[in-house]
Amino acid sequence: MRFAIFATILFLGLPLAAQFRFTPVNIAGATDTEVRGVNNSGEIVGFYHLASDACVPEAPGNLQVPNCDQHGFKIVNGVITKLMVPGSLSTVILGVNDYGDLVGFYTKTSSACIIEQHGFIWYHQNVIKSIDYSAVTGFCGTDAAWTVPMGINKAGTVVGAVWSVLSGMPAGGFVYAKGKFSVMNLGDSGYTGACYTCSGVYGIANSGVIVGTGWRTFGLIPMWVGYMKNAADEDFFTRAQDDTWATAVNNAIDIAGYSIYGAGFFAKHIELNEGPNDKEVEPQLLGVFYPNAVGTYPFGMNDQRAIVGAYMSEDGHTHGFMAAPNF
Repeated sequence: MRFAIFATILFLGLPLAAQFRFTPVNIAGATDTEVRGVNNSGEIVGFYHLASDACVPEAPGNLQVPNCDQHGFKIVNGVITKLMVPGSLSTVILGVNDYGDLVGFYTKTSSACIIEQHGFIWYHQNVIKSIDYSAVTGFCGTDAAWTVPMGINKAGTVVGAVWSVLSGMPAGGFVYAKGKFSVMNLGDSGYTGACYTCSGVYGIANSGVIVGTGWRTFGLIPMWVGYMKNAADEDFFTRAQDDTWATAVNNAIDIAGYSIYGAGFFAKHIELNEGPNDKEVEPQLLGVFYPNAVGTYPFGMNDQRAIVGAYMSEDGHTHGFMAAPNF
């Protein structure tokens, strides 16, 4: 179903310290909206929640992977299209590539399950392919993990996480290419706590550079640490020693993400921050803060450094946003 975008999105650029120009994105009638991906043509994708939608009490929810029923959408050339995988109770769209291929996950009921969950690729030719990390990673009764694709690049490589239903956190990262899954866990193998393998891959550039988060000992404290991986090069960083999620990367190896307290950030080409002999240093993170928001959560970015994500208002509801850089 397509309808005019002016009924849903307010095109009001809101400057913040002259760093970014913000535009809110809210689906009409929704209680919450998140924008999760943007490609180099400016197409944006995400999902929204209605007050009447059900939630799964067994699955702790958060901004990264919601436990309530959602409805997907895409916006192309100013027109919104609502999207649901046929037969699904919930469709969550988390990424888009330059062809307009979408990734995310959907839930449905079946004769064997109370709720059955699958990752998917929704190709621009309108063909939908379900992808599951293994036969037991769909949420079915007491199964403990979901397959959650987070991003897809122009080559069709998909990245994401096997998501723990019980904890509401990633339990392992993956890369899916040419029909096969590969494990991508960049946690701290020397840490012997319960979460030493916890990791997730949240973004991938057309060049193949990926970003995500792993559980590592940073200094003396174990925490969620953002990372960038470019072939054999791996950089790890936090925002102010807080739990940090790196969620977006582009071909220039600009990165974006947020800390546990909803402090959004952006960093220009983090490889340029390296010192002599490729010595790794903390990237210089520029704040991304939606005006008057309780928290700002960047989730996607394109090569023009346009950032998309969600912000939380004082009433506890989430709203989508687009942010254009002023630099």
